[in-house]
Amino acid sequence: MDRLSRYISGRGLQIIVIALMVLLVLLPFWSLLWTSVSGHGVTLSAYIRLFKEHDFSTITQNTLIMSGGAAAVSTVLGVVSALLAVRLPKRHTRYFHVFNVLPLLIPSYISSIAWENMFGPVGFVNHIASHFTPDHTPLVHFFGMGGLIFSLGVVHYPFVYLLTYNALTHVSLSVLRSARISGASGWSIYTRIILPLIRAAALNGALLAFITNVDDFGIAAFIGIPAHITVFSTQIYQLIVGYGTSSFTTAAAWSMLASSVAVLVMGFEYLIQKRDLNYVSGQQDGLRSPVMTPGIWIATTLFGAFFLMVAVVPAALLVMTALSPAIGAPLSFHTMTLENFKSVLGMGQTISVLRTSGELALLTGVGGIVLATVLMFTFRRRQSWLGKTIQSVLTMPYALPGMIYGLAMILAFLKPLPIVHWSLYGTFWILALAYLARFLTLAVRTLTPAFSTFNFSLFNSAIVAGASPFKAIVRIFIPIFFGTYVSGFLFVFLSSLTEMTVSSVLASPGTETIGMAILDLDEAGNLMEAAVLSLLVIAAMAVFAAVVVGVNKTASHIRVRQKTSRLDTLINSMEGIPWRNQTLQEK
Repeated sequence: MDRLSRYISGRGLQIIVIALMVLLVLLPFWSLLWTSVSGHGVTLSAYIRLFKEHDFSTITQNTLIMSGGAAAVSTVLGVVSALLAVRLPKRHTRYFHVFNVLPLLIPSYISSIAWENMFGPVGFVNHIASHFTPDHTPLVHFFGMGGLIFSLGVVHYPFVYLLTYNALTHVSLSVLRSARISGASGWSIYTRIILPLIRAAALNGALLAFITNVDDFGIAAFIGIPAHITVFSTQIYQLIVGYGTSSFTTAAAWSMLASSVAVLVMGFEYLIQKRDLNYVSGQQDGLRSPVMTPGIWIATTLFGAFFLMVAVVPAALLVMTALSPAIGAPLSFHTMTLENFKSVLGMGQTISVLRTSGELALLTGVGGIVLATVLMFTFRRRQSWLGKTIQSVLTMPYALPGMIYGLAMILAFLKPLPIVHWSLYGTFWILALAYLARFLTLAVRTLTPAFSTFNFSLFNSAIVAGASPFKAIVRIFIPIFFGTYVSGFLFVFLSSLTEMTVSSVLASPGTETIGMAILDLDEAGNLMEAAVLSLLVIAAMAVFAAVVVGVNKTASHIRVRQKTSRLDTLINSMEGIPWRNQTLQEK
């Protein structure tokens, strides 16, 4: 083991990482499993009662239909958008990426509120349609299975888009030329070559969307609960919140059932990845068009109309709702008001939830980056089976549904901790630990590429020269990977800021988060206040992202200036050497 390992990858850090893994992952999930089978000894009575419930088949069927139907919608949208993106000229692709990834960046519960203002019973579409129907019946029944499938399909189609687009960019130009020379038509090229090559990527994206649909609580709560459609996530939530600790055993059984579905889907995804076909040879980007052809213009226009319907118009209606004096009142320049903003900002609950969500996001962002760095330093060698095992275990809180992990944390920390006799249940700190465990894998995945390419001999040289490990990290590692740290922090911070699933079961009076506050306002019928709070979240995300991007660019500019000044110093120091001075001037 090299000198860096003796300083940083010591036994002490390894023990700390393993202890955190046991405390935040293994203990909660063991508590969940034990609760589902405990009773008078080990028993399966909770599962037997679960299977005998009259609504068991209905809830399972609703979950599978909702998740499968939404995954199908995501697959169609993602594949079609990826095919269009790979045909666009290179200069237009960046903006097209932004439009396609935007639904994934906005929290799903905020999107559902925006679509409720557009397609709801008193929404924009039904309001316009009521003038043309004799009995003023709603044209669109948004609260139902159709609304769930549409909302989840639109929110999660970027998964399919990103994976499919990556596969399409690797389609070789030589393969397409060979097919054309052989006389294949354009339809045959798409159906016999392109689609088989991207089939595995599209299916992986569809399975990822399926798992995320099972996990999603925001859309299932905002759209499903008013329509009396119960799925796994809302059933577990109602058992925990509505019945208290007496129903934890039943909720644990439901959680294990939902976990088994997620594990089966992830196993199927792993098998597909092993059989993935990827033909890459010669020049890539073979589908890219150098100019905007009439067909590409038509397809881009259709996509623009779709994006206008699912993103721009609902967002505009969200703003109009926040400025409206009352629900359903006509909005004009003279009737719009800021009273809703004053009312929301004047409520003590708003300040409390904003402070709680901000503190949780900040702690999770900083703690996640620090722990990810410690993990990378401690188990940075890829051949270490212990490092691979720990990284795999740490993905469990994020890979499995968040509602299940929230219940597991309750069961693990419901009783006071031994020795110190502190109870974390119902406090701010159980939320902080749950957030840290759930989003730590995002920080690890962000830092892994940087660590895999870093030359650790720089550390060894600095330590040999007399620098302490801390000084070597501050002076060498952090400046080199400052951009990576900023990106990782931003990723974890924004994910934590808009989190709703875990906090829905762990939050207590005084520790409510933004997502729970919006849900409470929506359930109470305060759509204008919910719209205002949603806009505040979007504005906060945009401002924070702009600040971080600006800081990152400024730091990059400073580093470039420093390198330029060092080069100028080197050139000036060589002015006295005639032949070198002449060579530099010639260059």
